[in-house]
Amino acid sequence: MMPQMDSWEQWADSSLLSVDLQAGEEYTILITDGWNMSYLEHYRTYASTGGGAEPYNYVNIASLKLLYME
Repeated sequence: MMPQMDSWEQWADSSLLSVDLQAGEEYTILITDGWNMSYLEHYRTYASTGGGAEPYNYVNIASLKLLYME
């Protein structure tokens, strides 16, 4: 899940996703439009980024972080 920010100058981490990766394999990361809370009528009048007449599906992505866990 991507964080909601008030401006393009703000940056924050998204939620973690746990996956099992195998050594020696190649992987592709595909980021697509998922389900967005701004699709709900309830959030239509929200006064910050994401509110308004249309859903807001824009994001700044600067890096992909990997956390190694045993």
